[in-house]
Amino acid sequence: MNLFPGQYIHIGGDEAVKDQWRTSGEVQGQMRVLGIADENHLQGWFMERITRYLAARGRRAIGWDEILDGNVGQSTIIMSWRGVEGAVTAARAGNDAILSPAPQLYFDHVQGLERDDPPGRGGVIDLANVLAFEPVPAGVPPELRHHILGLQGNLWTEHVRTEARAATMAFPRLSAVAEVSWTGHGSRDFGRFLRRLAPQMARLEAFGLSAADNVWRVDIATRPVADGAEITLSNQGGLPMLYYVGGAEAQSYTGPFTVRLPAEVRAQAMLDGLAQGRMAERSIDAANIRTRYSRELTTCSAKVPLMLEDDFPADGPRSSFQIDILDPCWFYANANMIGVRRIAITVGQIPFNFQVGRDRDAIRFPARESAAGEFLVFAGECDGERIATLPLAAAIGNPGLTRLEAAISPINGATNLCIKYSADGPDPLWAVDNIALLPGAEG
Repeated sequence: MNLFPGQYIHIGGDEAVKDQWRTSGEVQGQMRVLGIADENHLQGWFMERITRYLAARGRRAIGWDEILDGNVGQSTIIMSWRGVEGAVTAARAGNDAILSPAPQLYFDHVQGLERDDPPGRGGVIDLANVLAFEPVPAGVPPELRHHILGLQGNLWTEHVRTEARAATMAFPRLSAVAEVSWTGHGSRDFGRFLRRLAPQMARLEAFGLSAADNVWRVDIATRPVADGAEITLSNQGGLPMLYYVGGAEAQSYTGPFTVRLPAEVRAQAMLDGLAQGRMAERSIDAANIRTRYSRELTTCSAKVPLMLEDDFPADGPRSSFQIDILDPCWFYANANMIGVRRIAITVGQIPFNFQVGRDRDAIRFPARESAAGEFLVFAGECDGERIATLPLAAAIGNPGLTRLEAAISPINGATNLCIKYSADGPDPLWAVDNIALLPGAEG
């Protein structure tokens, strides 16, 4: 309080694991002395003590919405992060509230699925997601809306290694938070916002802030077809696009088109006739059209999906893996298996240093068939036919990426592939960098 003279002090209170309290005779004895019924109310009792301490010194406490479970006093401001329900409950109880819900206002979530995007929490939160946030929860009646003090965007930096990345994760999503907070209900228009954002991006650059350009960036998606590749273009801003194939003249994109392989495709998003963001470029040939990188896969579940950066090398570029740390399993959707005879999976490993409490005990793996374990590939669903086994022995002791390769049972058509691995436990976690479907014995 001597360092920071502001009126508000955040006292936390989220995700307080209470297992030790339940098993501690000393804690349980003190609860009986105090007449406290359960561990949630024990936390509430403690938080209320801190709140009174602050109030006596002219300050107001802010706490995450979990502290509502312990019946905190009305002077405490509730920061609602588990959706907006905490703010609704707080307002109805007479508490002021700040809206800070996950995932829409959590900027540790990735903004796109490009390979060069920074790592972060899985589940894309783009500008449109933020701009669509409703700053006045429907459950708060008009006479209680004065309790909603405002919004907060959060950038948790557990996956943000540099200052430059912090700027990329924060901007321009913070511009969208300001737009939502200032304009209020029913007055936001995405197209108008983008027109005002374009010059703002230049201002951010002048300040040395490397803002993310995902809203302008064109995604070049490919699909193998009989005479080459089908190309589909998209961008988060819903903007018109120009594209180039090889050295040909620019064409306006109106829908998917086909190219013969190999091909060079470039594309640019346009706003009012002006190019926005970087030119997207993709080289496409018969090999890489059947290769999918980690962010192009999907996780088999969504328990705790993350885009995790490899911890190797100490200096220089690192790979980034999409993985659900409580269910390491991936889908390669709609894989074209015609002519495929081998599969290569490039893998890396990361230590399991996540504080997930008892959830760690629920992580399950197939039983190992060899000392090092193996990656397993199934056709259709994860309980389908196993069509490939790739031993992990070659990857043991390699802190970087290892390419595993094996024969795969022929399938004459398209199917989903489920990829998982066998292990005794989650440390280390093995993660997929890319999967390549290969035509012959030599790949």
